[in-house]
Amino acid sequence: MSNKMTRNQAIFTSIGTALGLSLATYIGFLIQYAGKGAILTMLIGFALGTCYALPYWVVSRKIVLAGGQYGLAAAGISPVFSCVINYVTMMALLIYASNPLALSTYIVSLYPPLAPYSKWIALASALLCFVIVIAKVTGMGKAQSFFTVALLIGMVAYVVFGFVHIAKAGTGDGLGFFDFSQDPIWAENGFGGVLSGIPFCAGMMGMYSAMLYYGPLVEKPKKNVPLAMRWGMIATGVIWFFAVLVTANVLPVSQVAGQPLTVVAEAVMPMALAKAFVVLGPIMAILTTYVGNMPGSLEAAKKMADEGWLPKFMGRTNKDGRPWVAALIFVFFPMVLVLFDIPLTTVQNMVNLASSPSMILLAVALFRLPHTAPEVFDDARFNLLLRIAALLSFGFGCFNFVLSARNTNIATALIVAVIVVALYLFCEYRRKQGKIAQVPISTYLRSDEEQPAAPAQEKA
Repeated sequence: MSNKMTRNQAIFTSIGTALGLSLATYIGFLIQYAGKGAILTMLIGFALGTCYALPYWVVSRKIVLAGGQYGLAAAGISPVFSCVINYVTMMALLIYASNPLALSTYIVSLYPPLAPYSKWIALASALLCFVIVIAKVTGMGKAQSFFTVALLIGMVAYVVFGFVHIAKAGTGDGLGFFDFSQDPIWAENGFGGVLSGIPFCAGMMGMYSAMLYYGPLVEKPKKNVPLAMRWGMIATGVIWFFAVLVTANVLPVSQVAGQPLTVVAEAVMPMALAKAFVVLGPIMAILTTYVGNMPGSLEAAKKMADEGWLPKFMGRTNKDGRPWVAALIFVFFPMVLVLFDIPLTTVQNMVNLASSPSMILLAVALFRLPHTAPEVFDDARFNLLLRIAALLSFGFGCFNFVLSARNTNIATALIVAVIVVALYLFCEYRRKQGKIAQVPISTYLRSDEEQPAAPAQEKA
C-alpha cells in the first residue's frame, strides 16, 4: 500500500490548513479593527490571498517540488538566499508555541480546576501534534481529514443557525449586512480599520498554497495538489464570507469585537449543539492549522540538513521516512519559552516583519523558474502564465510588507535587518568554506510523478 495521501486527504488538508485557527479565533479581531466593515477586510483579503497563492497553484500543475520552501527558493534564486529564507521561517516556528499554549488555555477555560496543570496540558498537546506529523503520511492524512471534517460540520451549523437567528430578529434583511452607518467602530476607524486587518487576513486566506510543499507526500501530485488548492480557495472564501456576516450581525459589534466565534455560537445554537461547538470547535481549529503547516517546514529542514546548512542529525528519518528529529525540535523547542514564561509578543512581531520579505523572494523564485530550469519549463504559454501569476504574488508581498512595517518601530526594524544580513553573511561564509553540498536543480524540481534516486553530491 502506498504511503502517500489520497486525493480526499489532500483536499481536507488544504481546507483545514487555510481555515483552522484563523477562522475560529481571528474573525473577532478583524471586527475589533473594522466593525461590520470586517466583511470588506475579508473580501479584499481573499482577493489578495488568491493573488499570493496563484503562482503556487500554477506551478503545481507542472512540477513536483521537493524540499518545501527551501527547494523552491534554491531552484529559483540560489541556495544561499533560500537558506536565509528558511532560517527566518524556522524562527517563525516560535509562533507555533502559541498553538499548544492556546489549546491548553482553552481547555482550562472550559474546566478551571485544571489551571495548575496548564503547562502539562500544553506539553501533551505538543506531543499529540508530534505523533501525528511523524506518523505515516496516510495516518497524518486521516487525522487531518478528521479534524477538518469536524471543523466544517461545526462551521456549517454556525452559519445556518446564525442566519436563522438574524432572519427571526429582522436585522439582516436587504442590504442590512452592509449598512455600516450605525457601527461605532467603523465610524471611529473608517477604512483605516479595514486596512489594519488585511495583512493577516490575506496571508491566512492564501495558506492553502502550502500544499505545493506536499507534492512528494501525495498520490498523483500534479493532479491532486492543484485540485486540493482549488478546494482550499473555494472553502476559504465561502466559509469566511458567511462566517464574518453572521459574527458581525447577530450581536452588537461591541460584544463580539476581539472575541472568538464561541460567543456568537452560544447565542444562536441550541444548548447541546452550542456546548459541542464551544468544546470542539477551537480544538479542531488549532489542530488543523498546527498539523497542516508542519510538513512543509519539516521537508525544508530535512533538505537543508542533507546539504549541510543544518546539522546532519536534523535530517534523520524514522522507518516511514518522516524527519522525526526536526519535528521533535520544531514542536518542543518553542515549548521551552512557554514553560519558562518567556513572552512571545516581541519575538512574534520581529518574525512577522522578517517573514514578509520571504513572500517577495518566493514570488521572485517562482518568476525565475522558467529561466533556471528551462528543461522542465519548456512551454512558452505556461511560462507566461506562471510569470504573470508570480508578479501578482510579488505585488501582494510588497503590499503586505508595507502594511506590516507600518506597525513596527524603527528599533525593531533595524534589529530584524541586522539579523537577516548576519544570516546571509553566515550562509555565504559556509558556502565559500566548502561546507555545503552542491546539488543540481533537478534535486528540487521533478516533472515526473515518481521519486528519482538521490543524485550524487559534490562539495561546493
